Amino acid sequence: MVRLKGKDVNLNEQKYKCLIQKGKQHRETLRTIKDIALPFWQEQMQTCGMNDYVFSRNLLPGPTPIDPSQISRRWKRHVKDKIGITADLYSLKHTNASETVDLLSDEDAAVQMGHTSTSMVKSVYDIKRKDRQHERLKSVNNQF
Repeated sequence: MVRLKGKDVNLNEQKYKCLIQKGKQHRETLRTIKDIALPFWQEQMQTCGMNDYVFSRNLLPGPTPIDPSQISRRWKRHVKDKIGITADLYSLKHTNASETVDLLSDEDAAVQMGHTSTSMVKSVYDIKRKDRQHERLKSVNNQF
């Protein structure tokens, strides 16, 4: 997201183009902008030109990209240290994936996270998977 440019965001369709870099594999994918996040995207895009980076200096649109580590540093300084939240960005990603599985499916969570299969969702990101399975097994009403 730190390399995202204004031309890659389509607010009307609620999508943005993202470059996924995993090892030697690079591919572009379209990601969905959720209804709940749309007002924040609209505010950010008000002053963003087509060739501007959506997140530049001070996390505002501008001509230069920010360093990816800046997001983690800001999260630590302004959220973890100031208001005592202990969650890091990856734990929030895991929680979001689990909630998406609860509400929709493994497949939808995988698409949302940019994965091509559900294996990572099932094995890593869905932190509530075993609890969900346990609850289903408890309620099996067979005679044996």
